[in-house]
Amino acid sequence: MEKLRRRLRSWRFFPLSGKTVTTSLLTVGLLALGVIHRDSGREARAAPEPAQTTSVAPVVVEDPNDLDFEGVVDDDPELLSYIRQHKLHPPAIHDKYDLRYPQKTDYSQYKQSTKIDKILKNMTSGFFVEVNAGDGEYKSQSLFFEVQRNWTGLLVEPDPAAFSEMKTKNRKAFSINACVSLLPKCTNKTLAIQNKTHPRSARKFWRIQCFPLYSLLLALNRTRIDLLSLSVGGDELKVLRTIPWHKMQIRLLEVQVNAIPEGEEAVEEFMAKVGYTYLGRCWIDRVFVRTELLDTVQRILTY
Repeated sequence: MEKLRRRLRSWRFFPLSGKTVTTSLLTVGLLALGVIHRDSGREARAAPEPAQTTSVAPVVVEDPNDLDFEGVVDDDPELLSYIRQHKLHPPAIHDKYDLRYPQKTDYSQYKQSTKIDKILKNMTSGFFVEVNAGDGEYKSQSLFFEVQRNWTGLLVEPDPAAFSEMKTKNRKAFSINACVSLLPKCTNKTLAIQNKTHPRSARKFWRIQCFPLYSLLLALNRTRIDLLSLSVGGDELKVLRTIPWHKMQIRLLEVQVNAIPEGEEAVEEFMAKVGYTYLGRCWIDRVFVRTELLDTVQRILTY
């Protein structure tokens, strides 16, 4: 305390307003308590503690084994070889199904598979492509044909968690953890994946490769398929525009249309231009058949 008195006697004082006096006295008191310290002749306030926050920096994850093919055209030989050798998973031919509900017959959301089966006259040993196949069981558009009609095909699923779950089902079809490109070339896309169990944990962003549908089929040496089930959250028309229709033959298409910004009629008009006949509506999907194969199907849907 005596040291503080001597320090005060050595200072020069000037006339101050009441407010300034109060502030000065407070400063002197804080100096004495050590809350404010003198550093190189200047006063420096103690840095406040950082504010508490619950936000967590996002995490971007990508497969270290992925090669960069962004911008490569759909029929590039190196791209096809890469898909064939490093991305496609073969069918689980020798393993038993491990389904959550093995007693079910039609796994599709609105029983579309049963109606498509009638349109195709109970066709057996066909080949399907299901885009956004989920976990391979819940709301599956293709599982009915695989189990009941001895089909095989290709399952495309971009979500890594859903794809991992799909692999446990032992589906009898090829599968790939990727998305379909909206251009006739390879692209990349970042998917947001939230931890449902711990919603405040770091949000993960998964960088996923997107391949043209045509590339996937060329990698399988397939240009003829019997059923394409397409559901990509509103980008269905963009995907359809990437297909070289003069190089492929798709017997039947089931296209989800309820979220397409161009409207349902735009899909009808486009499909008519590429040689397809509209068969009718199947809940939120519209069904099209290749016109030259119209006699191979039954027209049971309503418009």
